[in-house]
Amino acid sequence: MNRIRIRYPEKTVFTHDISVRITDLNFANHLAHDSIISLLHEVRAQFFADNNMPELDIEGFGIIMADIGVCYRAEAHFGQIL
Repeated sequence: MNRIRIRYPEKTVFTHDISVRITDLNFANHLAHDSIISLLHEVRAQFFADNNMPELDIEGFGIIMADIGVCYRAEAHFGQIL
């Protein structure tokens, strides 16, 4: 099976700290894959809010999340700051 490869950009344009909640854990007691999507959605909303950009009007266009890819680097656990 082919695996996706995501190259991190040379310059980080936004950061936002977010902690792993107890409800984000799976049966193995680490961050669940479905919760990662929720955390990413929160950080994406923070990016737009911090930049005073309404998601429904970015230069006249709305934002649609049509695709997503995740490359795991390590497990995350309850209380950890990402």
